[in-house]
Amino acid sequence: MLFNTEWFWPDLKEMIMKYVVKKWEIVRETDKYKEILEKPQDYPNSKELVEEIMERVREDDERKKISQETTSVSVSA
Repeated sequence: MLFNTEWFWPDLKEMIMKYVVKKWEIVRETDKYKEILEKPQDYPNSKELVEEIMERVREDDERKKISQETTSVSVSA
């Protein structure tokens, strides 16, 4: 859905991006996502969207890491 025309609507794009980041472990294994990576020319704006997804996933991982470190320090203290 995100890689078709929905990226034109910021509200819808944001909802989908949040879902993709939250479910990244599942999304990245789907046939559709793999197809998008294999045939980006078939999906408008795919390069930019994949880059944005990767950045958001990285930021989410960093937040989780910091949260775990903070929790670990709090429990240890």
